Amino acid sequence: MKRTFEQGAAAYKAGVKMCEVQQEVLANPAENHDWLMGFLNAQNEAVASLEVRYGALLEKQEVFICKLEQQLEKLVVENMALASRLKMAVVFKAELH
Repeated sequence: MKRTFEQGAAAYKAGVKMCEVQQEVLANPAENHDWLMGFLNAQNEAVASLEVRYGALLEKQEVFICKLEQQLEKLVVENMALASRLKMAVVFKAELH
């Protein structure tokens, strides 16, 4: 019985393993060709979806890292200003004594 493209897509979505598909196709290539194509097409669609989601996550991560870098730069500047003030206070205190 010839399997259809739609059945292949459904098999992928149902969690059928690629090794099982390969065995079926090798056992009867003519009847399972469309089924294999449906399976592979569904697999490719899933990969494309993951690539889109992964890309969006990377963008968010880059924005987050940029914001952290900006905050770090601000803290470094504030720290340098505080260190300068502390140094001046130490010098001033030394001059008083």
